[in-house]
Amino acid sequence: MNLIAFILMISIFKAEDWGTEQQEHKWKISDIATFASNMGIILYSCSEGAEQKVMLTHNEHIIDEQPACGETLCSVEDFKAYYQHIVDFDWDSECPMPEVLLLLFIVIVYCYYY
Repeated sequence: MNLIAFILMISIFKAEDWGTEQQEHKWKISDIATFASNMGIILYSCSEGAEQKVMLTHNEHIIDEQPACGETLCSVEDFKAYYQHIVDFDWDSECPMPEVLLLLFIVIVYCYYY
C-alpha cells in the first residue's frame, strides 16, 4: 500500500473541506503527497494505569482534529473502533498481489536486509 492510499483510508483530508474557487481551501493537494510525505501514529502512555492516547501527524505536523474523535489526542479505544473497518478488510481477496510481484518484493527485502 502506498502512502496516498493510507492517507485516504484514515480520512484526515475530507472532500467537504475543499471549498469553491472563491473560498480559501483548508488544504492543498501539493501538501498532501509531497515527495517526502510521511505519516506518524504516536502512542502516548504517560503512567502505568493511565489511559493511553494516540496522536496522528502528517509531514511532521500534528493533526488537530482526528477523524476518530475530533480532538488532537484520541483514546486508543476510540482510535481502534473508528478504524476497525480497515483491520476487517480482506486485503488478500480485494487487493491480490500477483505471485511474481510478491516474489520480487521478498527478494528485494531480503537483499536489503542481508
